[in-house]
Amino acid sequence: MKTILKNDPKCIKLLFEVEDRIPSVNQLYLVNRKTGGLYRNPKATKVYQEVQKQITLSGIIDYMPKFMEGHRWYKTSYQFIVRFGLDTRDLSNMLKLVEDAIHRKLGIDDSAVVEIDCVKSQFNAWHHNEFIVFQIEPSDFDPMFFEKSDKSE
Repeated sequence: MKTILKNDPKCIKLLFEVEDRIPSVNQLYLVNRKTGGLYRNPKATKVYQEVQKQITLSGIIDYMPKFMEGHRWYKTSYQFIVRFGLDTRDLSNMLKLVEDAIHRKLGIDDSAVVEIDCVKSQFNAWHHNEFIVFQIEPSDFDPMFFEKSDKSE
């Protein structure tokens, strides 16, 4: 499977294949009934590891220092391509686990992302796996908000 769809100084685009379903943030942690403690859902852990493994195998990590050079803020885009549940699965709930897996492996702090574009779509035929298309590029958005004051009296 080809993980890297685009790799240039202005944009990196990756394709991830996920066995089964992309988990919701609501499914990330489970409660141990005996101790009351939280632990990560094994299905969520599997998806997290699948995404990170695909990044490692792609070799894109070696390119990241060059890509990040001179950039402080980033724009990310996600497309979740699901097998079913287009009208029942919350888009924002699918984002957190995937975002953490990708950003941690690529060495990009989540706080450096000032723009996010996120969409979901569904296969028009049955498919066993689901897919994630991820894109990152430097942002030209200025996140510093200043109130203009009129001092010309």
